[in-house]
Amino acid sequence: AEYMPLIGGAAIIGLAIGAIFLFLGSVVGLGYRKYTLSLIDGEPAEFRMLFSQFHRLWPAVRMRLLIEAVILVPVIVVVPMMVFAWGLGIILLIVYLVAVIYVSFGLVLAEFAMVEDEHCGAREALRRSWALMTGRRIDYCFLGVSFFGWMLLSVFTFGIGGLFLT
Repeated sequence: AEYMPLIGGAAIIGLAIGAIFLFLGSVVGLGYRKYTLSLIDGEPAEFRMLFSQFHRLWPAVRMRLLIEAVILVPVIVVVPMMVFAWGLGIILLIVYLVAVIYVSFGLVLAEFAMVEDEHCGAREALRRSWALMTGRRIDYCFLGVSFFGWMLLSVFTFGIGGLFLT
């Protein structure tokens, strides 16, 4: 009972930090995609591009929340099933993990779609990403797996190798 104010304070601080990451991470993520596209297109890429998407704060946050909702809402069903019915819960967990991987691979290009078109909203970016990734999910999976060794090497160099990997 004497720790309740401490727990409540920690929860408030955790929520505040989560909100900061949601808002700041959404727009800086868009800025990073803009920076990356500039590099790919051979255009000048500057550090300030990371902070160039603050005018699109709400569409970026909406897109992030939609992606998180699609991925996390099924947990409401899976976790209680694992507690009360182990067999069915394990099967649901496996189905859930496969579905999450499939969906997340389909939405991986949403930020790029939003950056390429200034008038693109959250739902339209998700639709475009889904359309772009149709038929390419396995290729994307193999691409990610091909970088596994480099990621492991990056861990052994305490993240320094990750700078070169990125």
